[in-house]
Amino acid sequence: MRYVKKPSFSRKRPLLFRNSNLLFEKRSPVNGLVEMCLKAVLRNEGDVGFYFKLVGTYLVMIIVFPGDYKWLLWIVFLIMLTNVVGISWPEVINAPFFNYFPWLPETKMEAARKAISLMALPGQLLLGLEVVLLTRSWI
Repeated sequence: MRYVKKPSFSRKRPLLFRNSNLLFEKRSPVNGLVEMCLKAVLRNEGDVGFYFKLVGTYLVMIIVFPGDYKWLLWIVFLIMLTNVVGISWPEVINAPFFNYFPWLPETKMEAARKAISLMALPGQLLLGLEVVLLTRSWI
């Protein structure tokens, strides 16, 4: 019988939310669940890197397409980005830490909507700003 030593993990300080301060002033079960989800996703370097790569790819694709289709492409990318961000919700909510608390199904649904929209918002705003600047429709 061989003994296999478990690998020791060195705990790194996360880049975002180092002191784990509260994100929302109003405390509620929904806000607490959203806060835990946002922190869990944003502390994962792989998820954040994938998000930036995806938004960068969308930005390049909007630049390449002709001007008439940029708004249509923006709408399609908004939907796609929201769906991709939504994939991370079940991963986070099914993590062992989240199962320590008895969450109501209504709380989970409302928190899912809020967390997914908050996680997708920066990319959506960046894509929208690019489309507005390229099409000059703000003039």
